[in-house]
Amino acid sequence: MQAKAVCFFCLRKAWQIFAITLVTLAVLVSALKYALPYANDYRSNIEALIQKQLNVDISIGQISASWEGNGPALVLESLSFKDNKDSPISINIAKTSLQLNVFESVRQMQIASNYFVLEGFEADIDLSKLNAAQDQGAFEQQALIESLFLGDVGHFAVQNSRLNITFSSGKTHSLLLKDLVWQNSSALHEGAGEIALPGFSQGQFNARLSLSGRKLRELAGNIYVSADKVNPVDWLEELITLAHPDLKADINAQLWLGFEQGTLQDITVDIKPSTLTWQEDENQRTLALDDAQFLLKPESARLVGAK
Repeated sequence: MQAKAVCFFCLRKAWQIFAITLVTLAVLVSALKYALPYANDYRSNIEALIQKQLNVDISIGQISASWEGNGPALVLESLSFKDNKDSPISINIAKTSLQLNVFESVRQMQIASNYFVLEGFEADIDLSKLNAAQDQGAFEQQALIESLFLGDVGHFAVQNSRLNITFSSGKTHSLLLKDLVWQNSSALHEGAGEIALPGFSQGQFNARLSLSGRKLRELAGNIYVSADKVNPVDWLEELITLAHPDLKADINAQLWLGFEQGTLQDITVDIKPSTLTWQEDENQRTLALDDAQFLLKPESARLVGAK
């Protein structure tokens, strides 16, 4: 009889704790929903939280929030680093949208999200300054890149973004990230999506990345790029004067870039059937390119092997 009473007592207490927990969560959710429209009033607090979490000195232009689906959604606009001018990597982010994981955020006392979107992510990379800075230790922008792209966890998308890379020659080339989905794990960092190059008016580029390493200097793996029906004529016209201004191209190719210890080791190019057409003496000329493969070593940029 006494054991039965103890069981009923424990059961009643469990239900009481469960009910109190539900009421507390309901109150917290209601308070959170009420506070979301005023998220921008707590911008400095959120900046401080991000600075502590990522160890970076970051500035946020505006914050908005709303309740979407099963949880709060946060939108951070006009993110930038305060030392962008002095850093070899300058980073600005137009907008970041993230679905907050309330339980993990409270448990870890930091912002936690199962999935987020970086839109208008723009990075200006000066390779000469970057190589010099590697000997002086990590800087804030590098810490952010390594935390985002080389962390143990993280699932996000990069949309309508741009990388501007300035080489030691002083020339700057850009890579557009139209829609790239990224997934981190403890062993691999993988990305896939559509990219573009300025000056290529037609065709499509798709990329797949499979990398390992926790730091940029440890980066190893491969980047695969496919080019389908690409017309590089507009890009060539910026570099050289074409003998035939009506030149048209239909280029199909695959490209593999191999990395070890943060350094590009080789570039494998596989040319698929492609064509060049132009007008000459009122006649249309066509040059057909069959399958071809070659390997480039960036140390000397010379042709190592071809077939």
